[in-house]
Amino acid sequence: MKKARKLLATALSLMLFGASAVTPASALAESETAENVIFKDGYESIFVVVGTYNNKYTQLRCYSPSASGKLSAKKVVMTDTSAEYSYGDILVCSDEPELTEVYPYKNDPVYAHAYHYELSETTHLDTLGNCTEFQNMKELTVTRNDYAGSGYWSFWLSDDEGAEYRYSLNYVGSQYGVDLTKATIGDVYTFAMVKDTPILPLSEAEPAVTTTMNQVSLLSGDANGDFLLTVADPVAVLQHIGNRDKYCLSEQGLINADVDGVAGVTANDARVLQEWDANKGR
Repeated sequence: MKKARKLLATALSLMLFGASAVTPASALAESETAENVIFKDGYESIFVVVGTYNNKYTQLRCYSPSASGKLSAKKVVMTDTSAEYSYGDILVCSDEPELTEVYPYKNDPVYAHAYHYELSETTHLDTLGNCTEFQNMKELTVTRNDYAGSGYWSFWLSDDEGAEYRYSLNYVGSQYGVDLTKATIGDVYTFAMVKDTPILPLSEAEPAVTTTMNQVSLLSGDANGDFLLTVADPVAVLQHIGNRDKYCLSEQGLINADVDGVAGVTANDARVLQEWDANKGR
């Protein structure tokens, strides 16, 4: 299983970054847990390679311990293109990283609140290892997802023992090595874990083997209740608005379709859903 995960991650890296992706400078010891290796030298933050931004820059998740002791995450873009990395690489710096908050779509009414941090080109990062070398991995099942607007998704996950976890991301401008925005309820992903926090999905989803007979889709954005997010959903919303007698959405469909942060289903919800569909894979 571990070998299969490594092969999968390698394949993802090649597809995402090309065949010239560098090998981690120092592999994580098989006998040590990830949190011991990462935090034993006093690193305040770690950066994990999650994909690319605008198909050009390396995109990272920066993890730092919060006041509660758990890890909090930031979306970080590395504009220095002189180095190449593999999906799941763990990067650290000995000094405090210089991060600048950026709102690239502040004039866009749909994505005005989407932001990320740009890493200063003067900040030097060293490769510590790769998430595929972690001993602590878990298979987590998607139990719920919520869209908060401006490209922000939150996913609730559970393990075999019923413990719950949350993984949040912003998809605007992002191309993820493993894209959780395509997840549906019941899908299973293998995650690398640090301090009981899922920090990176290492495998594509294993779809849930279920029947949709007599079931109701709770998927945010699924206006027509087909358990999918497609262009058919904004169409269903517009049809509902135009002729409720003929194209009335179900009670759950109305809940799913209300995605713009304002109570009630309107044409703006249809616009947001169209944006979701247009930005798949961006």
